Parts: sequence; C-alpha cells; structure tokens
Amino acid sequence: MKMSTVRASLGAAFLLFGVTACNFPGFRQEIPQPTQVIPVDLPTELPELVVTETPFPTLQETAAVTIPPSPTVMIPTVTASQVPVPATSTTAPTLPPSTTSKTYAVVLVDVEDVLNVRSGAGISNPIVGSLSPTSSGITLTGRNQQAGDGGLWVEINRAGGGTGWVNATFLTESVSKETFCSDPQVTDLLKDFAGAISAEEGETLSSLISPEHGLYVQYFHTGTAPNYSPEEARFVFSSSYVTNWGIHPASGLEVRGTFHEEVLPKIQEVVESDNEIGCGEMLVPGVSYEAAWPTQYRNFNFYSIHKPGTPGMELDWRTWVVGIEYVNGDPYLVSLLQYFWEP
Repeated sequence: MKMSTVRASLGAAFLLFGVTACNFPGFRQEIPQPTQVIPVDLPTELPELVVTETPFPTLQETAAVTIPPSPTVMIPTVTASQVPVPATSTTAPTLPPSTTSKTYAVVLVDVEDVLNVRSGAGISNPIVGSLSPTSSGITLTGRNQQAGDGGLWVEINRAGGGTGWVNATFLTESVSKETFCSDPQVTDLLKDFAGAISAEEGETLSSLISPEHGLYVQYFHTGTAPNYSPEEARFVFSSSYVTNWGIHPASGLEVRGTFHEEVLPKIQEVVESDNEIGCGEMLVPGVSYEAAWPTQYRNFNFYSIHKPGTPGMELDWRTWVVGIEYVNGDPYLVSLLQYFWEP
C-alpha cells in the first residue's frame, strides 16, 4: 500500500490516488432494532428524530444493528435549522442469493462476542455453531427467510460441513484490499463525499450511505457512535438535534452538540487541508492510545484522510478514517472515525 499527498484541487488528488493508492463499535445482536426513533419519523414537514447516543454496548442476541482524499474546498457558512435529526438503526439487510464467486464476512460483532449459527431462521432455534467477529469467506446457499422477530436470516454453508442460519445484519460482502484500493467506483464515492461535505448537500450525502448498515459517526475513538440512516442524512446539515458524542479525552467533559456544530467543522478541517490519504492504512502519528481499525469494522475496507500537524505545532494533526462497504457490488460509506492527538 502507498500513501499520497493530495494538494491543490480534488481532481488532482484523485488522479494521483488512481496512480499511487495501495493496496470504524458494533452491536452483535441477532435481532435488528428496526426503528429506534433516532431515525426519521418524518412529520409533514421535517422529521422529528431521535439519536442513539450510547457507546458500543456489549452485544446481546435480542438487539440489533440495525473521508478519503478530498481536495481543498471552501465550505459555506450554514445556519442550523430547528429540525432534529437523530441517528437510528437501519433496516435489515436484504442479501441476495449467493453465487460461486461472492463471499461474505462478519461485521459489527464485538471482539468478545461471536455470531451464533442456528439450525433455523430466528433466535428460538438451537445454536449449531458460531463465527468469530472477523470471520470471512462465508458462502450462502441462496435461501433466506424473514424471522418472526422481523430480521432477515440467511442460510450459510458451515466450514465443517452442513448448513446453518445467521442474522444477515452481521454480514457484509467480502472484497479484497487490492480490489478495493484499485476500484474507480470508490474514487468516485470519495469525490462525491467531499462534494457533499463542501456544499452541505444532504440529498447527495444520503445517496452515499450504506442502505444496509447506515453510517456510524464516531467523534472520539472511545466515544459514542450514533448511526445515521440514508433518510436521516438528508437533514444532518440543518438539524438542531443535539447528540452526546462522549467524553472528551483531554477535558474529561461530556461533549454535546449538533452534527453541524461539532462534527462537520472537523471533517472540513481535514478535507480542506493539504492532506495525505492511505488505502487500508491507518495514517495516525504516534499516540498514547491504540489507533487500530476496530474489530467490529475489521471486514469493512477503509481509507484514511490525514491532515499533518502545522510546522512548529505538530500536535494539531487530525485524521478521519472512512469505512466503506459493498452492497450488491457498489461501494457505500458505512463509518467515520476520528483520531487526533490526546494528552
């Protein structure tokens, strides 16, 4: 893998990346929590949504889970409206039948948990096996079923022989790092993401978010990770909904604020700088904590966008790691995780 320095314009950044680029706390619950009112319960005008503001919990079987290089861009000043936009769990995935070439991998399962494999669709069926949080190379038989709890389950081929059923919420399409880093679709996705952030276009951002898992936004590496569905993302730039982002590692104080007030400026700071990018590479300078791609996201590919420290003030560096997953062969944003120097 390689790292490229992106300067000047977005076009130049992606051209350079195309030539040199190499090659984010999950909830392992087997029943997706379809509509936790973080989402958009849209009134007649703008949605009154509710955000999930808790840190990644210990996974339970009864719950469910429901940027890349960018050039220097100038972001216009925007006034937040009074339309709350919370984050919520997304709808259950609708994985297609498997093919001989397509495989799947486990995601959103905590490092100390496993994904249970059952004899039938639904948690009322006996457990016949399990998959680790980082399992990959999983093939489907082509059979799927909507369980009584409302979640979609798919039948898989077990490594030791035979078949079993798992909650589709915890699977994602497997794509190798090499294929991901050389995919022009990803280049376009990153370019569109940068444009949406620059122009604060909710509709555009909405179209870029995973329809299977939504977008997890983690402001602090030990903070909460609210999830925004594509529908909720339409209002994220204008919403006045206040989110609890967790405890600031330096002040020890709880940080609350809207996406527009807290998160957006930090993303803009990075994408508007002479940044560096890395495919599948954590561009995080020496820190006092472990800067690793979280286990829950391990099977999502990612890009790092890093703003180097100012000469003479090197500790003001900042990095956003952008998780991307494929849905029916197309790449989508699935997570944003920020890293910065902490005392």
